Amino acid sequence: MVATGHAGDNIYIKPNEKWNFDRNVPENFTSHISKSVPFYDQCHQLVLQLSDYFISKDPHIVELGCSTGHLSHQLVTKYDEQNANVLAVDISESMIQFAQSQYKHPNLSFRHDDITTMSFDPTDLFISFYTLQFIHPERRHALVQRIYDHLNLGGGFIVFEKIRASDARFQDMVSNLYMDYKIANDYSLEEVFNKKKSLVGILEPYSDEENISMLNSAGFTKIMPFFQFLCFKGYLAIK
Repeated sequence: MVATGHAGDNIYIKPNEKWNFDRNVPENFTSHISKSVPFYDQCHQLVLQLSDYFISKDPHIVELGCSTGHLSHQLVTKYDEQNANVLAVDISESMIQFAQSQYKHPNLSFRHDDITTMSFDPTDLFISFYTLQFIHPERRHALVQRIYDHLNLGGGFIVFEKIRASDARFQDMVSNLYMDYKIANDYSLEEVFNKKKSLVGILEPYSDEENISMLNSAGFTKIMPFFQFLCFKGYLAIK
């Protein structure tokens, strides 16, 4: 695809190309995602603020799907005095290599791994920033169950997800509004269409009701939705 003038954004999808996180250019990922995900920076700030309620002495934090590692680095820096240990995991080897080259801290570890099969230690805070939606439903529920099982009592799970509307008419409205949002951020109709096609069978968002049900099934009874813009939603679940 021919570039259309996105400053610093060289992530382009060709027609009929499937989305693959390893094909992304990590140096341009933040620019790309900031123009695709509404309030990206503000939601990172919300994560940092909500984290205060789960941080004491020597806390253990896990970010699932850390991409370039920026949020994990912010967390370990913010809670340096509390001696926070942050584990940042991503299935994309290129993302992890980039993160390791950019962020150095003795209590920050980057790991190239599959979060659906890796083991977890007892954890005070899990964070999933638009990650679960890329995991097949068959493995997604099992992962959320393991997150609950490895959370310390009183621990938190902060999760952001793209959601489906509960009604076809609402889904049409939200989809069109989101397309308008991307076009307003200088994406062409061709780019929007190709990106949407590339995610078929890879991005599997749940409805709000389905996300709540999945959290409930894992054992979470204290759940608070705290952010929503169109089809983008943030939840806080406490064990």
